[in-house]
Amino acid sequence: MNEFTKGELLIMHLAIIRDMSQFAHILKSSPSVLKLRDKLETMIDNYCEHKNKQYYDKVDIYECNKCHMVIL
Repeated sequence: MNEFTKGELLIMHLAIIRDMSQFAHILKSSPSVLKLRDKLETMIDNYCEHKNKQYYDKVDIYECNKCHMVIL
């Protein structure tokens, strides 16, 4: 489950992009930094607020209608 807000993800992404620009000679060739940047971009693109929830009567479980994540 994602514990970050979309705003927090954007801040982290901006920090990575800024650092990649500032320390280009080190970070632009770092596979781990590139992987982290790509992962943050994917998380931002796929972010879901879980606003449209389907409630199941017999149990306390919700399912997001958009991403289908089950929320206990």
